[in-house]
Amino acid sequence: MKNINISCATGRAYDRGFTFIELVVTLAVISIVMLIAVANINTGRSEALNGAREFKTALSYARSESLNRSRTVVVCASSTAMDNDSLACGGSWHQGWLVFVDEDGNDAPAVSELLRRHAGLSNSVSVTAAATSVEFSSRGFSSSAVDFRFCTSEDASAGRTISLAASGRA
Repeated sequence: MKNINISCATGRAYDRGFTFIELVVTLAVISIVMLIAVANINTGRSEALNGAREFKTALSYARSESLNRSRTVVVCASSTAMDNDSLACGGSWHQGWLVFVDEDGNDAPAVSELLRRHAGLSNSVSVTAAATSVEFSSRGFSSSAVDFRFCTSEDASAGRTISLAASGRA
């Protein structure tokens, strides 16, 4: 014979366990928390991927312009990419970069030589490379073969690598 517990207050029988509504509410709360966690992870990944995509576009543009103009075009890391008063190469790739025609051959950008500029990436994105500048000759060849690695601080394994060959192709 089965023992049935009866509530003294209501006189109804009850079993131990969860009601259907409690189960649905719990699953809904867990689902919302999981969606927020996944969204945050994907945001960091997409920032790294977007940064890599924009950088590859800058490299392709620089190569194209070097061929069109028959001049040396430089892409360099710049911490002052958005400042006309102190336009200079130097710094880290995640701080920004410049694309300029090196008309006078001094490897330094001037406002009149500037083709494009890119503001810095999110602080959660890091860029590692063996070079802080790349030159494309008038024939479209790169000054060196370099790998650029774009990663996020949340997930270093979820990055993107852009390989620039000496032929100038990225």
